[in-house]
Amino acid sequence: MKSAKKLIYVPGLISLIGILIALPSFYKKRIPVKEYCLPLFVLADGNKYNWFRWPLKHDIEKNIHKKKKIKFELDENKMENYKKLEIIRYEALKLKYTLDTSTVILLTLSDSISYGELISIIDMCEANGLKRYAYWDNKFVIFGEWPKTKIMQTDTTHLLKL
Repeated sequence: MKSAKKLIYVPGLISLIGILIALPSFYKKRIPVKEYCLPLFVLADGNKYNWFRWPLKHDIEKNIHKKKKIKFELDENKMENYKKLEIIRYEALKLKYTLDTSTVILLTLSDSISYGELISIIDMCEANGLKRYAYWDNKFVIFGEWPKTKIMQTDTTHLLKL
């Protein structure tokens, strides 16, 4: 007669091994990710307050419709975008120093660019002393500077009415 071998309960062993493997995954520390929310103030297309006038999207589009546009598109390729930004900087300075108000630089921003790249465009405008730029939806436009008005000084004195 053969001796009977001791049988091991196979489904119980599989469950035990599964619990030992899955148990450490339940005890991992879950570090919450900080989410940053930047509030942006955007006006609707309509002038609700007559005493306070902001240039609205419609006004800007109407203004640039009449002008010559130098168009650039910024997409997901960071190296190409860096080269385009250098060209944009050159063209913007050219608009500033030639006092050209008949031309604008129109940038189309794709969905793949980061918020930091938009901030770098704004920083470029501020660093170069450009005072006239606007952005809305996925567009950014840089205008030329207005010519400075000359103030004529005369030798005449103003008489006061008594």
